[in-house]
Amino acid sequence: MKPEDIYHLSLAAVGCALLGTVLLAFALSRWMSAISLSLTALEEFKDTYLAGGDVLSITGTKKHRAAAAINAQCLTYAGLFLVIAASVFQLIALCNANPTTP
Repeated sequence: MKPEDIYHLSLAAVGCALLGTVLLAFALSRWMSAISLSLTALEEFKDTYLAGGDVLSITGTKKHRAAAAINAQCLTYAGLFLVIAASVFQLIALCNANPTTP
């Protein structure tokens, strides 16, 4: 491979790794947001139940968690694919690089 091809392959690897990492972070953020909502709903239910009187019940958190899990799963697979592709690109670039001797 020519040096400029190796350079472009390394740049593609860096771009894929960066985009994959951003997708993985966004997927984790979406999933943690859904879990946080469910925990907040459970905490509100517990507080109103222990206080006596009317009990506050929040519904729909299971549906919200399921939708967030599906979205996070798609983003996770896309992010993992990009990170693995970046590793392969970088490995190809390193294997084809000609070592320079001083």
